Order: sequence, then structure tokens, then C-alpha cells
Amino acid sequence: MWIDIDQASAKLNVSRRTLQRRISENKIKSKIDGNRRIVWLEETDDTPTTKENESLKKQVGDLLNQVGQLSDKLARLSDNTIKERERHDIIIMKLTQQLENTHHLIEDMRRNRSIFARIRDVFVPSST
Repeated sequence: MWIDIDQASAKLNVSRRTLQRRISENKIKSKIDGNRRIVWLEETDDTPTTKENESLKKQVGDLLNQVGQLSDKLARLSDNTIKERERHDIIIMKLTQQLENTHHLIEDMRRNRSIFARIRDVFVPSST
């Protein structure tokens, strides 16, 4: 059957340039119809057989099953990521508290006070 060059390239699953090259190499018959080029393609029956349909249905079923499994795995990984993030946040908070406590201790030591003054500050409530 005679069809447009763009339709033929789509049907043959090749680029327009590849189809033009095949035409120039006389591998595909073509002619000019008015102001457009048309090519000759043999008519083929592309409808799948029942056996092919069953095979395709099985492949689709298998792929859907794999998608379901991957979706479940993604959900588990997402949950694990959230739990890990919460654990990391807790660790960061604790480390921040330790850092602040250490910072306070360093400031206290820089004040150059006697040990008795430090003990008094810990055990005797301040009047301020």
C-alpha cells in the first residue's frame, strides 16, 4: 500500500532520514504524488494471535506483580527512613545538650573561682 513518508517511518520504527536513505538506495519503492513523496509498504497483519495475547497478558500480570512488590518495598524503605531520621534527630538533640553543658562548664572554669565558690553555686540557691 502507498503511504506518506512520515507514516511509513513511524510504521517501520525508523527515523525519516533513515527512510530517505533507504529510498535513495532503492531498498524501498517510492514515488511523488503531487507535492509529497509516498512509499510502498507491504500490508502485514499485525494483530497478535490468541497465543501471543495470552503471553502478553501473562507478562502484564507479572509486571503488575513486580510493581506491587516494588511499591511495598518502597513503602517499607520510606518508613525506615522516617524512623532513622527521628533517631538521628534525637542523637543530635542529645549531643547539642552535651555541648551546651560543656560550654557552661568551660565558662564556669574561666571565671577563675575557687572550688568552694563553685560548690556553693551548685548547692546553695542564689538569691537573685
